[in-house]
Amino acid sequence: RKVMAQLKKQNLIQAAVRSFLPAKSESISSDYQLLSTWTLPKFYARLEMMYEVRQNQLDDPSIKLEKLDKWKDPWAECGVAEVEALQEEHRLQIEDLRDRNRKRETEIQEAAQQQLQRLQE
Repeated sequence: RKVMAQLKKQNLIQAAVRSFLPAKSESISSDYQLLSTWTLPKFYARLEMMYEVRQNQLDDPSIKLEKLDKWKDPWAECGVAEVEALQEEHRLQIEDLRDRNRKRETEIQEAAQQQLQRLQE
């Protein structure tokens, strides 16, 4: 079953690639603007990610594209500045989680000490 699903996925990816390539007799129109250049392996990896996003949305239509994990967004092309911004955002999130965890641990310790004092009285 997994093998069939993988073959189906590969066929869809290959069909998508072929649909984007111009026929040999056609040239690429000037209506298009080059945004990025990807190696073929990177292109296939991004196409795989797009396929997974599509499948997830078909399985659960409530999933919004705006809510995609920034690190797993197949349409995002990150330069150095974007990666640094994402890393800083991630660092701040971790710092916030650590602060909340420390606060919760303190609350638990204080509650445990109060409970122990009540038991000793």
